[in-house]
Amino acid sequence: MKKILSLFTGILFLISTSLYASDWRIESPWTKSGTTISQSTPGDNVNINATFGAELSPAYTGASGVNWTLGAGWETPIAGGVLNKNVDGVGTATPTGATAIVVGVTYKVVITPNITVETFSYTLGGVLGSSIVGASVIIDYITAITTGNLIITPTNLSRGTVTVSWKALTNVTGDLTVEGNLNIRSPSTFDSQITLRKGQLLLPNGTAPAPSLAFTNAPNSGFYAIGDLVAMTVGGVLIMYADNSLPGYALTLPANNWLTWGGDTILLRDGAANTLALRNGNNDQKQRWYGANGSYFQIATQSELLTIAAAPSTPTTMSIPANAIVRGVAVYVVTVIPTAATFTVTGTTSATVFNTVAVGVAAGSNDVGTQNTPYKNGAAQTITITPNVQPAAATGQVRIVLMYEIPSAPTS
Repeated sequence: MKKILSLFTGILFLISTSLYASDWRIESPWTKSGTTISQSTPGDNVNINATFGAELSPAYTGASGVNWTLGAGWETPIAGGVLNKNVDGVGTATPTGATAIVVGVTYKVVITPNITVETFSYTLGGVLGSSIVGASVIIDYITAITTGNLIITPTNLSRGTVTVSWKALTNVTGDLTVEGNLNIRSPSTFDSQITLRKGQLLLPNGTAPAPSLAFTNAPNSGFYAIGDLVAMTVGGVLIMYADNSLPGYALTLPANNWLTWGGDTILLRDGAANTLALRNGNNDQKQRWYGANGSYFQIATQSELLTIAAAPSTPTTMSIPANAIVRGVAVYVVTVIPTAATFTVTGTTSATVFNTVAVGVAAGSNDVGTQNTPYKNGAAQTITITPNVQPAAATGQVRIVLMYEIPSAPTS
């Protein structure tokens, strides 16, 4: 009996020392030396596999509306177990039934394409996946941000077949938990989002050409630090930075940079030395200071390129608004006015003279138009150009820029 117990104890000892070393189970190709766990064969890879939910892709059979809803360009009924884009059209392909996409869940998407012309794109859970091109299998891991179903979108001319498999990764499977420091000595790729539950994401300062926080398709664009300042770079060039050198904080733009507001493309810049300029390309501008209940005070410009008629005078199409306070009616001769030597600039109704001198008719002649300004305009009126001699032909052109202020009364 003692011999049997001794043999049993020895077997347990051998098992415990060969398979478990300091609470680690060591199996080929892994080895343990002291407190270091390493691979026996350099260059091998490690996978920690999660478990997956059920296949969410419907069957690749039936006419449109049965398993898959197919728009213009897709073959229907489905044949050969694949979705086939075989004619022109930009209709989408999407499962007919709901596939219960859950926000925050990660899905493994496997796409098997055979695209012969152009490309397809797709979204799942509101996230854009990899471009579908050629015949190489695509594997994406997508964490849903909406409950949106799979949608495959072709281009009009694209041609090819595709099948898609997508399954949810089962929660708390395939996880790696490290209680100490995790040191990674080479570039790392994350196929899904990164969530920090606590602490900070600390990055090196970076530079304008190599920002510490950049983007895959724009590695020279992003954010970096200049001392205590946070700066933005685009294409390796400093665009703006947050500045704490003045009282409070400021958003600072280097010289010759612009700040835009939305689709209006209003550009604010230091256009000349110590000058704050509001500019929208070569378009006219308005600035408003609002008061209570819808009231405001506005500074504005209007402009028109006027062709001078073969007539005693030519009025503009644009008008000086009613109640405007005119600050100037500036002119510039774009194309010489024939026959005449000079011209005047007046209000069509009031006959108010705005030109400071008799303006020459040669190309490049100009005048600031501040005679009799500021002028309080009554009813709206146009502006008239009157040459000293009637032109023989309607070939001359004058650019007219009206500069004015206008108040607006409260609406309540």
